[in-house]
Amino acid sequence: MNPTERAICARLRELRKNLGLSQLEFAQHLGTTCNQVIGLENARVPVRYLVAWTIREVFGASLSWLSTGLWPVNEPDFDPWPAPDKLEKPGILLSEVEKLLLSADTDSEAAKTAEANWLEHHGRNNSPRPRRFAFLGVMKQHLNDWFARVPDEFVEEFAESLSRFAENFLTKAPKDRDTKIKARASALAWEQMRYDLKKHSAQSSLMIQGLTSVHASVKSESVKAQWPLLKQRLQKATSATGEKSKLAEFLGVKLASVSQWLTDKDTAREPGAETALRMLYWVEHRERK
Repeated sequence: MNPTERAICARLRELRKNLGLSQLEFAQHLGTTCNQVIGLENARVPVRYLVAWTIREVFGASLSWLSTGLWPVNEPDFDPWPAPDKLEKPGILLSEVEKLLLSADTDSEAAKTAEANWLEHHGRNNSPRPRRFAFLGVMKQHLNDWFARVPDEFVEEFAESLSRFAENFLTKAPKDRDTKIKARASALAWEQMRYDLKKHSAQSSLMIQGLTSVHASVKSESVKAQWPLLKQRLQKATSATGEKSKLAEFLGVKLASVSQWLTDKDTAREPGAETALRMLYWVEHRERK
């Protein structure tokens, strides 16, 4: 594998570790297997565009960062990356799509210069002080409240006043080295992504509350009530060739078991609550795609 592909695989590993996820947890979020994640992280297989796109959809990570490292990890992408279903070549690599973007963009040099200006040095083992991230959250709430109270015709003036105040304050404050400031900005970005991931996981748990059970062998009344609807969604999501096999692989069960759950009318053969929960996660991921 060439250095470019190895570097992309290394950034994928960096993303997982900075998000505080195990390889299994990372795989479950992406709807893939732990072995596939291990293969990617060890640079045994390159990062395909569909995988990279899923990473952006699930974690909010920039494709420009994953592709080149020359962009903040949680900043919206500079280039208009195409949806995977808009590409003619199946299984295309992330690096190949980046080359297509650059070759199609007459201002590609300007674009790369713009990306370089946003260059972030993602320091390792640099986490923001808890007070810094907490105050950042409080200030975001204040900003929402302040802007809501400003009349429309004064919004621009108000924003300029806030900027002037901040700049005046910073000119009086002690000066830190640029590398230290960039390291703090990077650490805050990772902290924000970890926070967003926990928030998303909590929201998902609330959405599926009542579908889960402490023991996989125990079927709650809510699982029995919600299974018919979940079954319909799964049948639709697995209608294409090979999708049932992917679901079976994700669940770690035999294909025959999946086929039986999705076709058998005998309620005694419904999946357990924990399996149904994982099936819901899988189908939600497919529907988002």
